[in-house]
Amino acid sequence: MTAVIITVLFFVIIANGLHYMGGGQHSSFIDKDSADCMKGVAAILIVFSHAHYYIPNLGVLKIFKPFGYIGVSLFFFCSGYGVMKKYSLDSRYMDGFLQKRFKGVYDLNTAATEVIQSVLLIKTSLPFAWYVLAVLVWYCIFFLTAKIIREPQTMLRCLIVLNVIWYIVGILTGVPSFYYNGTCCIIIGCAVAIKNKIKAPSKAALISSVVGLCFSIIALHFWGEVSSLMYTLTIAISSSLFILFMYIVGYDIRFHSKVTKYIGKYSYEIYLTQGIAYVISKEWTVNLKSGFWIVFLMSMVPFIYLERKIIEKLTKRSR
Repeated sequence: MTAVIITVLFFVIIANGLHYMGGGQHSSFIDKDSADCMKGVAAILIVFSHAHYYIPNLGVLKIFKPFGYIGVSLFFFCSGYGVMKKYSLDSRYMDGFLQKRFKGVYDLNTAATEVIQSVLLIKTSLPFAWYVLAVLVWYCIFFLTAKIIREPQTMLRCLIVLNVIWYIVGILTGVPSFYYNGTCCIIIGCAVAIKNKIKAPSKAALISSVVGLCFSIIALHFWGEVSSLMYTLTIAISSSLFILFMYIVGYDIRFHSKVTKYIGKYSYEIYLTQGIAYVISKEWTVNLKSGFWIVFLMSMVPFIYLERKIIEKLTKRSR
């Protein structure tokens, strides 16, 4: 019953956040408010998609299991769009870029790890923290490309080539696929950022993106496990088409929800602490028939609060 309530609540929040604009001059998908809301949705999708690792009987929540990559794709898109947009407006944005980016990501990762090891006395690494390494590597790639090439359009072409190489190296070396599956969305974000005026897409483009997205999801379900190459291709295509679909829809619909916007402000903290919250919830409710999600929420909230406090401490120490 709890799973049903959570699922219904999720879709009600999504539906309540959709606002018809009647056709705009640009896509609301790249507005800051909408981006914050989408980060909130991404965090929720990722959290629910990981539930099957800890809950044997998901019930209706199992519909979220295949869609964690959608949430990750949204995060990657926002990262690519944000850095390229700021760089294209001011080339001085690269001054101290790596230091600022590494500090922002590293401080959060350090704070989450300290919560686990010092507060909870659990000597383990953060579950699902692979994203930290992946995004830091791509920040380095972006920085080096900007320093060598400088011109955004040429940079974009170079980043496309580097992303293809990233995929090929990942597949050939047997690196876990989550390190490269959704990185194509970083490039899409960069491409959107430097296109100042994009003509409103046609209805045919919308229909094509919907059909393609549905087909790619079906292909992922039936043929994704055939080989690692097939899985990677279907994830990359599906992620790209989802971003394209959201971008096109953004010309007519604005997504704004106070709930998802608030969650979006803490999306990275939620991503980093979800694993340990799942572990604690599983341990504390092992002999109970219900209460898992209550314990999960009660664990997550203080974790995020502690992270914020530790980050404030780290910031003061670095000054």
